[in-house]
Amino acid sequence: MKNALLASLPLAAATIACQPPSEPATTAAGPAGSTAASPATLPKAELPDSAQLIKAFVPAGYRVQYTVAGDLNRDAWPDRVVVLDTAAQLTDATPEAVADRITWFNRPLLLLLGEPGGARYRLAARNDSVVDRRGAGPTGSEDTFRRVALKKGYFSVEGAGGSSLRWYKVTTFRYDPADKHWYLHRIGQDNTHLDGDDAVEHEVTTPRDFGRVRFEDYAGAQ
Repeated sequence: MKNALLASLPLAAATIACQPPSEPATTAAGPAGSTAASPATLPKAELPDSAQLIKAFVPAGYRVQYTVAGDLNRDAWPDRVVVLDTAAQLTDATPEAVADRITWFNRPLLLLLGEPGGARYRLAARNDSVVDRRGAGPTGSEDTFRRVALKKGYFSVEGAGGSSLRWYKVTTFRYDPADKHWYLHRIGQDNTHLDGDDAVEHEVTTPRDFGRVRFEDYAGAQ
């Protein structure tokens, strides 16, 4: 029973927090009425090297930990979410004070929008709190970050951790075309108690609970 619950936990949380409302129909080239060419029609030899384009947005002392492509603003050009981490490497020989700084290093999440033509990105927004620091887990070293999922103007940051109480959390943001920014849309979390009857608690909060929160202003769990 315990294994079955754990196996279904990520799916349950993602269903709670990521399901967008009904969306208008779109075409392969973008929203209905768009005349922009679809990036998928570009010859492979002409597609830019995304890794090289991303480097321009990585400050000194950072490295790219995670990146995923998708549609952040419902246009015809592929966008990218990038999670940065410290470039410092943690080894057995790392002094304790330095190891603490590495463990508690903020990990910025960048929203990069693809420019028309698909030859470059521009930085649209950054948040240094939405991805937990490595020291946020119960052991002080567990990395609770799992992935980022994108879907037609929505993106969700997924995390999981815990010991006797296992949790899976999905924080979803939604693009608002009216002002061309992203806002906190929903937070869903499943908590499973492993030291009792394996009961699962579901928690969901929406703008009715937290108001209108811009992506850049989101401060994470308080």
